[in-house]
Amino acid sequence: MSSNRKPCIRVSLVLCVAALTADRPAHAQECTTCWSAKCSDLMAYEPACTPAGHAPSSSGVFRLNIKDLAAACSGGDAKACTSLGTMHESGRGAPQDSDRAFALYREACDREDARGCTRLGRLYEFGRGVAADLARAATLYRKSCEGGEPYGCSMLGTMYSLGRGVPRDDDQAVALFRKGCDGGASTGCFQLGFWYARGRGGVSRNDKDAVGLYRKACDGGLGLGCCGLALMYEHGRGVGRDISQAIGLYRLGCEQGDPHACSNLGLIYDKGPGVQRDESQSVRFFRRGCDEGDPEGCTGLGFMYESGRGVHRDDAHALDLYQLGCRGGDAHGCANLGIMYENGRAVTVDVQRAIRLYRMACEGGDAFGCKDLGFMYEHGKGVSRDNSKAATFYGKGCDGGSATACTSLGLFHERGTGVNKDDSQAAALYRKGCDAGDEQGCSNLGFMYADGRGVPRDESRAAELYRRSCSEGIAGACTNLGFLHERGRGVPKDDSQAAALYRKGCDARDIQACNNLGLMYKDGRGVPRDDSRAIDLFRRSCDKGLATSCTNLGDLHDRGAGVPKDDSQAAVLFRKGCDGADAAGCFDLALLYGDGRGVPHDESRAADLFRQSCSEGIAKACTNLGVFHQNGTGMAKDDSKAAALYRKGCDGGDPSGCYNLGLMYQYAQGVPLDNGQASALYKKACNAGEPAACSLLKE
Repeated sequence: MSSNRKPCIRVSLVLCVAALTADRPAHAQECTTCWSAKCSDLMAYEPACTPAGHAPSSSGVFRLNIKDLAAACSGGDAKACTSLGTMHESGRGAPQDSDRAFALYREACDREDARGCTRLGRLYEFGRGVAADLARAATLYRKSCEGGEPYGCSMLGTMYSLGRGVPRDDDQAVALFRKGCDGGASTGCFQLGFWYARGRGGVSRNDKDAVGLYRKACDGGLGLGCCGLALMYEHGRGVGRDISQAIGLYRLGCEQGDPHACSNLGLIYDKGPGVQRDESQSVRFFRRGCDEGDPEGCTGLGFMYESGRGVHRDDAHALDLYQLGCRGGDAHGCANLGIMYENGRAVTVDVQRAIRLYRMACEGGDAFGCKDLGFMYEHGKGVSRDNSKAATFYGKGCDGGSATACTSLGLFHERGTGVNKDDSQAAALYRKGCDAGDEQGCSNLGFMYADGRGVPRDESRAAELYRRSCSEGIAGACTNLGFLHERGRGVPKDDSQAAALYRKGCDARDIQACNNLGLMYKDGRGVPRDDSRAIDLFRRSCDKGLATSCTNLGDLHDRGAGVPKDDSQAAVLFRKGCDGADAAGCFDLALLYGDGRGVPHDESRAADLFRQSCSEGIAKACTNLGVFHQNGTGMAKDDSKAAALYRKGCDGGDPSGCYNLGLMYQYAQGVPLDNGQASALYKKACNAGEPAACSLLKE
């Protein structure tokens, strides 16, 4: 796994969950739903609420007669005080003056104007023009709610849901959201819909009810409601899946001022489900979401700049946008920012800061941050290597939706790294990663099917998975699929197809593929025989650390195939293969020591190498070591050990081992005399191609 991981865009759509405690008055909605009969009593900023005798300004914002409102307020009209306070708070139609707004709201609330109490509570909640006082805010929202103001009910419900200024009480929150929604507060409908969608707060998950509540909020002019409804259509929850409908609702929510909806549109245009991919549109909507305060939009826009999609690539600007996203609370922005610091992109490398950002992202619920933190622990990068912690973070990442984390955790279970070895669990995790789009997970699952580990052996299924992963650029999958074609396992035997797949894997820098292609050229299978080409491929793989290729290259030097015969160079390459844990390299080096070719004659060293390669599964090495024991070459003569080694060689598929063991039984050397056993062993050796055994059978 490469440590040079790249920032990524969020795979799933962002939730439409802007905290409804945020300072978002939704002025037009209040006019049309709460006070449509008396628009002159409001801060009427929408053309639909133009009071008689008042004309809109050139900007579409209405300028009410401040003097008339001030006079009405002074005369005891509490609603006029609230409207005048709103104008001073926002700076629309009157000079912006938070202190004056506070005084007017307090006056209105004291005169029992419920909406004035709501606005005064909002100032106390957020410390605007007055020291923040959550308990006071809750009291004012309660007074507003009891006075018939549905938005007061909704705001108080939010306080109960978060435990702000009041003890946390989900039942109270649900009741207040419902009361607010029934009274026409779209925020109450949205919050209640969100809880039904999540099955939160003592209500059972009910997607159909959530859809109805989101629709009511959207119809009431709340962009968040449209965004929530769009998510339900996008995922087919509570309604039939309809991407076109989702796109229309995101667009409506964006136009109604919900930045989350804008960001989701940006993601859809980037990924292209249900709409033609359009990177310029993606940039446009991410930018709008970011500019209007959605940190996820900043992260999405940062990704576009980091990858140069729809804009000129600009790592420095991407870094700034990831910082905006992270500071705004988007955990995914923190994860991408961490990768920038880890890799030193547009910033000095700072691994410790990267780790802090990954941890922040993971704790914030971002699966990619957990996955990246797992990677750091697995490789001991900036932290002490700890596979157990790595497995924990990969697990969190997998559970949170990171396909790569599932694959990484699957590999831990396959190898028993940091967790108990469990092939079934490994296969399940590879499948989860594959289903979520990680092609390495598909390739690894194919390997499990090919070997029958954790799943029933199914080489046809393995070939399907390798083919899928190979087409998506996983070089090892191309190599493995080539091997199946070379052997005719799960697919028709086809050396030409095998060679083509090995070439594809090799071109993608899979050194095992280069080695396998070298063997095809050496043997002239699927390609014309070409020792020079084989040498180039073996040398490339050997130089990259593949021990088997060093051994194969040594064999060509040993035989003088495509290169001048050179025992010394063969010995160097066999030793490199052996030191790299290639048992065949140890065996070939043992032969050179036994013959004194390219190295000093050393039977004791040869015996050690035969012993090493025999223990690693080279059947002929067991046979040769048996010969050394029988003849007392480099060691004391020992027929019993010789017979045991011949048996091991024979059982491993070496016909010479069977033949030699037959001789031991025929002449009672190291084993009891047994002509029947001898005959059976000669027959086995003859069938496996040992001519001396065939000659004995004829006698």
